[in-house]
Amino acid sequence: MTYWKYIIISLLGGMMLFHFAALFYIRHQRYELTSPDYYQREMNHESTLNALRRGQTLTWDLRVETHGDKITLQIHDTEGKPVHADPVTIHMYRPHRSAEDQTVLALPNSEGGYSSAITPLQAGRWNFSVTANLDGTLYAFQKRDSLR
Repeated sequence: MTYWKYIIISLLGGMMLFHFAALFYIRHQRYELTSPDYYQREMNHESTLNALRRGQTLTWDLRVETHGDKITLQIHDTEGKPVHADPVTIHMYRPHRSAEDQTVLALPNSEGGYSSAITPLQAGRWNFSVTANLDGTLYAFQKRDSLR
């Protein structure tokens, strides 16, 4: 009946070994719960949210068209007049394919129109985030579109 004490001692030793291994593993992991520039990132995020709120108050009509390696953006107000904003930034992204994300600075090409060169986009559903600076105030808009 002395073999039970060896079983109990080996179980306790195994548990202690497991705890030390887990402690060693956890100690060498890198958890990034905060980033060094968390305050600046939060301020940028807050200004983006404010720009989106300002953009929602306007009822501008945005038309995004892609032609191969070129993107064209038309911005019109409620009366159909073109909006003159400078600069206009277009961020094209897909939620689950971040490798295909593109951000471009669109330059004015015609009355109310903006265009820029891009890497050709694949067919499918795309999200477009447009930021426009109008008279020193930043406005942001989001649009979803399907490309063929």
